[in-house]
Amino acid sequence: MLSWIEIFDKIGTVFIIIGTAIAGIGVALEATAREEEKGRGAIIAIFGWMLAIAGFMQKLLAKIASILAFHLSRKQEYAADMIGAELVHPEKVASALQKIEELNNELIAKELASLPYADRWQLQPRNPSWIDKLFDTHPPTEKRIAMLRTICEFL
Repeated sequence: MLSWIEIFDKIGTVFIIIGTAIAGIGVALEATAREEEKGRGAIIAIFGWMLAIAGFMQKLLAKIASILAFHLSRKQEYAADMIGAELVHPEKVASALQKIEELNNELIAKELASLPYADRWQLQPRNPSWIDKLFDTHPPTEKRIAMLRTICEFL
């Protein structure tokens, strides 16, 4: 019997495959529409526009499928945190996440300082919108740490 983490993993893989297939179909339909528009005749032009609209719709569906896949990925990260909290104390997992975040920020600052015109580079959005957050593969580290520390309060 599959565990719920394996089931989430398989569902996420299916969403990624579906999204990739839909995006590929959309690109092919859009390319076909552009080729059809080069010919003459109103019927061909109408068919070309219909293919372009179908290509756009396919790309839109691919984005929606990827949003679902990223959502499942974030859920898997929370599930992994819970498994880590079961294996060791939740505070240890929270402190490990905190240390990883600190080291990552130090590395980003070091790499950024070595770039020319370092003050003009922006690696991550300073204030990501809710739409940007839909495409995150991992939940914010602060939320993960807060969740683990909340569990510690009940132990």
